[in-house]
Amino acid sequence: MLQPLIAARATASSKLLKAEQELLEERLDQEFRERLERALLIAEAEPAALRTGLRAVAEIMGHAEVSLLLS
Repeated sequence: MLQPLIAARATASSKLLKAEQELLEERLDQEFRERLERALLIAEAEPAALRTGLRAVAEIMGHAEVSLLLS
């Protein structure tokens, strides 16, 4: 009799944890985008904007190799 209740609670807890993780990821993504937008707005020249963009890519990509191709 308790087994279905225990299973239902475990499922609900798992779903709640997943939803909380998704909300955290969305919040962190939104905060990153807001920080990047502010940084780009205050960048006074193209070189500063490029450095800001490269730092943003490095923050997202971690240790991955990143190249910037300009034309």
